[in-house]
Amino acid sequence: MAWQDAVFAVGNIVLSVGLIFSITSPHKPAALTSLVTGLTITSFAVTFATMGLWFSAIAAATNALFRWELLTRGLRQQLR
Repeated sequence: MAWQDAVFAVGNIVLSVGLIFSITSPHKPAALTSLVTGLTITSFAVTFATMGLWFSAIAAATNALFRWELLTRGLRQQLR
């Protein structure tokens, strides 16, 4: 494993853990914020995978899934 893979993976794991609080909180960020961030993190996951940085790709994909979940919950909250 390249050291860059470890740095990116740990960074994405830390961000994912931080998102748990946003997902469980009754207050959600703006939908556009979640959408842009979700698209960006998803593109990072794909890019990491094409570079063979598998730990980073998995960590970024997990982070992206959390971002998409946050967007989904935020939109559901707005529709109520």
